Amino acid sequence: MAEPDASEIAAPILRICLDVNIWVAHLLAIENGRQRSSASALAQIMRDRECEAGPVQIVISWEMLATLENVLHRLHFDPKDIADVIAALIGLMKAGPEQFDPHLLPEGGKTLPMKDTEDAGVFASIIAVRADLLITNNLADFAIKGCERIDTQKVELPGQPPRQLFALIYERNDGVRIVIAHPIDAVGWLRKGLRPTPDAIRPTPPR
Repeated sequence: MAEPDASEIAAPILRICLDVNIWVAHLLAIENGRQRSSASALAQIMRDRECEAGPVQIVISWEMLATLENVLHRLHFDPKDIADVIAALIGLMKAGPEQFDPHLLPEGGKTLPMKDTEDAGVFASIIAVRADLLITNNLADFAIKGCERIDTQKVELPGQPPRQLFALIYERNDGVRIVIAHPIDAVGWLRKGLRPTPDAIRPTPPR
């Protein structure tokens, strides 16, 4: 039997979680008529369920969905629009290549050394399903003991001073290997076809 062509071998599935703040930023960008934000680019990848780096499985828990719903109510989004957003995210998760269901993700993260219980719940969920990538605007909130910090790139955003972006790597002996990244970094990696593993984002040591 002939060996399959390399181009025909399916890329491994990327399990990606967008933190609630990314979904909120995306929806606010729509409200304000901005379609070129990093958050919206990531939301499009979630809708497509694939990117240049391979097929994508969205990861989101009921706890995260409840938080998103509460935030959107506080921002005075239309209740029907909020319900549609929540239903769409559940549908995207179930329609992904691994057909995940929010019911299967754990709630809470009381055993994690984190100050914020909602962030601990997010971390508990992505650890449970061995997600590859968590994308958030609040990286410092996930910098728990044992995380490795990797400086990535310097960026200049409109009206802001130059900023050093960084990513976090969380690895355990049981095989959990999670990269936590800023949306600007994540969009760049995924569009280039880079699978954001810890080894891939670590700087190459000089020879």
